[in-house]
Amino acid sequence: MDTIPTSTPSVYRHRTRWTVLVGTMILGAAVYGTVKLYDYADPENMDPTPGKRPKINAPFITTPDQIINKMIEVAEISDKHLVYDLGCGDGRIVISAAVQRGCRGVGFDIDPVRVAEAQANAIAHGVEHLVTIQEQDIFNVDLSQADVLVMYLLPWMLRDLKPSFDRCRPGTRIVSHDFEIENVEANETVEVFVTPTLRHYVRLYITPLKELPEKPKWKPRT
Repeated sequence: MDTIPTSTPSVYRHRTRWTVLVGTMILGAAVYGTVKLYDYADPENMDPTPGKRPKINAPFITTPDQIINKMIEVAEISDKHLVYDLGCGDGRIVISAAVQRGCRGVGFDIDPVRVAEAQANAIAHGVEHLVTIQEQDIFNVDLSQADVLVMYLLPWMLRDLKPSFDRCRPGTRIVSHDFEIENVEANETVEVFVTPTLRHYVRLYITPLKELPEKPKWKPRT
């Protein structure tokens, strides 16, 4: 009569461990992907514009009010400043700055739908005399007249804008939501929690930018 083994053979133990490991990795990836999807699936954060639209550099994702307020605070914006909002979308950052601090502002966006929306928002908030919105590629904007630059742009866009930042007047304040300027040291980085678990960053740079030392390149051992 066959007997029931009192212990699992090693081959089965290894297979079981491998199955559990793979299953855990798949589950973790699925959960992470779902969380990120929900982050961007909020209807208030989606671009609802239908039909064909011009190619844009970055998706339209709105900046929460808590972050906008912190950007305005970190930039120390006053009624004496001219604020440029690069990739302004619906204009909420530069419009909020004008409403809160009485500053002048210009928003730039390549998307005519967003430009029209931002212009309407400036009127709706009563700051059309302070804020203008221009349909323009931000890589072609002369930044030399701005006192403050605000933006929510992708890392590669910040990297490609760096030559323009270098031409800004000394003391120009550059405030970026979340993303860093590559190989540049931030003057200040502030954490902002939109929810108890969702953390964002507000990064301040002041021109002239502080270049970080180039990291030594790895060389194979000889």
